[in-house]
Amino acid sequence: MDGFRLVHLTSTDDLRNSAADWDDLWSRSNVTTPTARADLVAQWLEQFAPHKDFHAIVVEHDGRWAAALPLLRTRIRRFLTAGGMCGSTWIPGGALLLDETGPGDKVTDLLVQGIRELPWQLLWLKEVRLHARYWGVFQEAVGRAGMALDVDEESSTGFLDTKRDWEAYKATWSKKHRNKLSNCERRLATTGEARFVTETPVEPGEVAASMHRAFEIENQSWKGKAGSSVVERGEFEYLLHQAQQLAKWKQLELHFLECNGSLIAFAYVYYSKGVRHLCKIGYDPEYASVSPGQLLFSRVLEHAHRDRECQGVDFFGRLTEAISRWKPESHPIGRIVVAPRRLLGRLALYTYRQLRRREMPGNGSRKTTMAEDEVG
Repeated sequence: MDGFRLVHLTSTDDLRNSAADWDDLWSRSNVTTPTARADLVAQWLEQFAPHKDFHAIVVEHDGRWAAALPLLRTRIRRFLTAGGMCGSTWIPGGALLLDETGPGDKVTDLLVQGIRELPWQLLWLKEVRLHARYWGVFQEAVGRAGMALDVDEESSTGFLDTKRDWEAYKATWSKKHRNKLSNCERRLATTGEARFVTETPVEPGEVAASMHRAFEIENQSWKGKAGSSVVERGEFEYLLHQAQQLAKWKQLELHFLECNGSLIAFAYVYYSKGVRHLCKIGYDPEYASVSPGQLLFSRVLEHAHRDRECQGVDFFGRLTEAISRWKPESHPIGRIVVAPRRLLGRLALYTYRQLRRREMPGNGSRKTTMAEDEVG
């Protein structure tokens, strides 16, 4: 096609060398998480998948990137290799980037054509935000290409629109939730002077000092004892480097709740494209009786509502009962499985569908293209 070109990146060096083009596409896409930018995708790969094959399909149009899909080799049921997403629920990585103002179907059709050139039998795309328009556009292109496709809705995440009045938003909370927060505020006041602090450090040393202070609190909680804290899992240095990169881009916020000068809760936040992404939160277990994490949550949400440039708050992760108390919109998260026109891939997808039927009878939401007897 005139003006179109398919580009393949096969290493983190390729990714970093193309960072200007990649990030320019990210800026034009509807993906708001800065972890989908080139340097942070490369950082994630080096930390969590250093020896796995990496392959990014890029569509270029008239010298400018119009779409990109970063993938890495993964295994399904230990025996089948597939191309998967770079990232996880709590530590996100890459995403499908699409310039939705570009030349439309031609871009996604060429992107899907690139999938045929991959060495894997399937694409196994987990943690996909199924409500996002760009994933719908991707699925349509897969259908036009005649590839087998399966979509499973597995859970949901929360997003809060902050373009409304703070007091009006608070009125949507349940009476029980409002009373609990008020009681916790009063109990904290009897303990000492409470202070809410927002930091946007820029210098690497400032970022390091604030991050050490924050994540030591998490390590003192039950997570540290259970070996699931960032420090105990050996992931602190990774998050520190991530935070320092975010600070360079002015996309880092650290929120603290202090009592009598001591830190009792923190929130690690990405702030980009007008959206605050609540990545990590922790609190001092000695103050558990006043729910410092919930109190800090309230202050962060108030801060977001009073910031006229903020469009919303992304809660990240699964939409739990505790998060639901804050009345966010519920958005579906799920898995997209694609089998190009290869016999083994189609057989693998057919097997996956049969397993899903047995494991989740009557549960979830499912969408399939192409007749299953044809796939089998």
